Amino acid sequence: MTSYLFLATLIAVFYLIYLYNGIIRGKNSCKRAWADVLTYSQQKLKVVSKIEEKTKEYKDFEESTLKTIVELRSRVASISKEKPNPGLLEALNKEMSKAMSALKVSVEEYPELKSSDLYMRVMKEVSEQEENVAAAIVIFNRNVEGFNNNIQAFPNVVLNKIMFKEETINSFKTQEAEKDVEFSPNLG
Repeated sequence: MTSYLFLATLIAVFYLIYLYNGIIRGKNSCKRAWADVLTYSQQKLKVVSKIEEKTKEYKDFEESTLKTIVELRSRVASISKEKPNPGLLEALNKEMSKAMSALKVSVEEYPELKSSDLYMRVMKEVSEQEENVAAAIVIFNRNVEGFNNNIQAFPNVVLNKIMFKEETINSFKTQEAEKDVEFSPNLG
């Protein structure tokens, strides 16, 4: 009888370890996916710096647009991958959209720049980076869904409320993912 009790206790302990590790794996996957979203956003800004360099060659380029791009690049680079700040990224992406619009307007004034092969390639790469950000958001949402399901399904929900106390993570909504990155996960 004692050996059955010991065996049942041992199974229960291993089961708790298994559940806890699953929750931790899920949360870490969400954090990694969020880091990917940030990385792709930073890469997009690096590509924009190529446009910045090319447009510097044109004497009438607006200094404020140049200053905005440089500032945005440094602010995105300073976002922590360890402690997500999606509100800041959302604000920076809105500013980035405005700066890109200003760049496009500036480029319209310079036909030789607009037709430049470099400019065309860089704009294509910006578009690809935006697609990468969207793909990273899809992966992030998938990881968030798995994590949230894991902590909300029985029996994990009971154990989570008693022992682990992990909270659900917000995911991007479809409408928000189609725009620039306008989102606030609570990865804590």
